[in-house]
Amino acid sequence: MFLKDVKDTRCLDICSVTDFAQFIMNEDDLLLVEEATSSRQSLSPKVGTSNFEHQVLEAQCPICSKTFLVSELEMHASFCGESEEDVIRHLAAQIDTTKIFEVCVSRGNMLERGLKLWKRQKTGSPVNPLKITFLGEPGVDTGALRKEFLSTMVASIEKCLFEGDANKGKMPKYSLNDMDNELFKVAGEIFAVSIAQGGPAPRFMQEWCYEYLVSGNIKRDGVHDTEISPLIKRIEDASDLSNYTKEILDCGYTGPVNTDHKESILRALELHITTKCIPMLQQLREGLEIYDLTKVMQRKPRECHDLFVIGYDDQVDSHYILSHLAPEMSPSGSIKQVKESKIMEFFQDFLLELEGMD
Repeated sequence: MFLKDVKDTRCLDICSVTDFAQFIMNEDDLLLVEEATSSRQSLSPKVGTSNFEHQVLEAQCPICSKTFLVSELEMHASFCGESEEDVIRHLAAQIDTTKIFEVCVSRGNMLERGLKLWKRQKTGSPVNPLKITFLGEPGVDTGALRKEFLSTMVASIEKCLFEGDANKGKMPKYSLNDMDNELFKVAGEIFAVSIAQGGPAPRFMQEWCYEYLVSGNIKRDGVHDTEISPLIKRIEDASDLSNYTKEILDCGYTGPVNTDHKESILRALELHITTKCIPMLQQLREGLEIYDLTKVMQRKPRECHDLFVIGYDDQVDSHYILSHLAPEMSPSGSIKQVKESKIMEFFQDFLLELEGMD
């Protein structure tokens, strides 16, 4: 068979699955290779297998990193990436491990110092693995310190740079000083790193903010401002707008103030809420370009939605608790370490039983 001749020819240079498929396109039993790979040229063949046919006929999905036969990969790819977990896994795969992004910060002034040191980026950058050290505290960051830092930073950024009702979502605070210091760009970078490196997602934004981050378009639905939204409600219910003339004009509306122009007035008020936040959202989106997150959001807006928009709460379950633990274990392979692992497994089983009682 022709494939056997190929195996015996050591000097044959085949650099990709597609090249190989085209090279053997006359072989009926391998014709599917060409069909399956014609639209998947970016996929690299699996390396390290002793069987040459498998090496060429198998490829790795760039999203989930699992290996499939090339003839099955296209079908798999049509479903892969359809969940939030796939998005996070893809972002994590973009981390550049050639350097380390080290931040040494004090617990007492974590937000201010964290933002300042983050901007400095002397060693590494946000595209690299983040390593956290707390001033005056010994210990090596195995992931727990990073998660603590990112959790504190995301929560503090929400309070400092965003405003709004906690139940209806928040939007960027209108702060030219913070924008001039590029703090919204830093916030975007921290959000991206937190999502990719095991921290919490910024699940506190309003729907229209996410829509703008994805498409650059302003969406009127879901807009809520603690000051203007109550005014909008009063104007919607009012039969006489004379009492609201000053407030309406202060929001930039320059047309007649009467009930005949109520729709125009309401649109102007909603635009007043959204347009003042546009420069901050633009800077935030610039920070989210880390790991090409903005491109992923554009390709997978539904899957990324709950990472940013209010309404999804991280459920505290057994997985959440175990993933946040960082026990100091005995040396790997020791009898003591085996017993400690069993204790952790028993604790996990106990938590699973509690979940089953709900």
